[in-house]
Amino acid sequence: MVIDDNERLIGTITDGDIRRSLNNKSNMETQLHKIMNNHPITASEYENRLKIFELIRSKDLVAIPVLDNEGRITNLETSRTLTEATKLDNVVFLLAGGFGKRLGSLTSDKPKPLLNVGDKPIIETIINQLIKYNLKNFIISSHFKSEMLVDYFGNGDSLGINIQHIYEKEPLGTAGSLGLTDELPNDKPIIVMNADILTNVNFDSLLRFHKESNVIATICAQEYVHKMPFGKLIIENSRLQSIKEKPREKSFVSAGIYIFNPEALKYITRNTYLDMPDFLSLIMSKNKEIAVFPLHEYWLDIGQIEDYKKGQKDYFEKFSN
Repeated sequence: MVIDDNERLIGTITDGDIRRSLNNKSNMETQLHKIMNNHPITASEYENRLKIFELIRSKDLVAIPVLDNEGRITNLETSRTLTEATKLDNVVFLLAGGFGKRLGSLTSDKPKPLLNVGDKPIIETIINQLIKYNLKNFIISSHFKSEMLVDYFGNGDSLGINIQHIYEKEPLGTAGSLGLTDELPNDKPIIVMNADILTNVNFDSLLRFHKESNVIATICAQEYVHKMPFGKLIIENSRLQSIKEKPREKSFVSAGIYIFNPEALKYITRNTYLDMPDFLSLIMSKNKEIAVFPLHEYWLDIGQIEDYKKGQKDYFEKFSN
């Protein structure tokens, strides 16, 4: 909530507002007034609390500032009271079918998602993070040594969740296994995630962002900074305009986390190899829009030995509580 010098509410900023501003090339130093909502929905301190909760529910809000007659904040009613005990019906689809060859001998006798980072396998840390958001329904798709994942998790009873295992007889790429699902809720977006990622992304915010964007799919993006080892020449009409010495260039890369509406899966042909970039391109070729959700939370892809070592160092600070 943003207030003026007299402590009166002049605007609000949500997590979604911040991410949308990052998509529009703002940064974390951008001034608040450039991204805030200047006309937020508010409630009076004299209104019935049940009426306020009904407004939160009907407008699908995160929170409502409660104001006095002078426009000063006296309280903040949030949706958490309504939802903290709710069991979410969204399905989480974890992609665990890769061979993890870049990790050498570490993955010669076990699938990469079962490698221990800290005191537990990567995929178990992922699942534990998702459980914190009351997500209970999981599908694990695997190929290499899939029986080890089945033996480790079973049907999920030990974690108080539901786990269904899908076996890829042949590797189907990073999206093809989504075509093996037979029954999914028709009205709930599906969370799809690589099973070798450590992150503390806010999944509540991600699902809300997807819904507010009114799109068929959302892709999470991580900012990647590349430092060029040479001077960059700025050229126009065959003439040198300037030289930037070893510049740092920023771009967004896929973070391996996606949200799909169930209708998106109809574009996948069953038992056909399909990588995620091709699937996303296929969706766009149907004139369907895909939103981008930039991450500002911790994120690490366990792809190389250096990443694995970094994960070991980061784990107890980021995930051990």
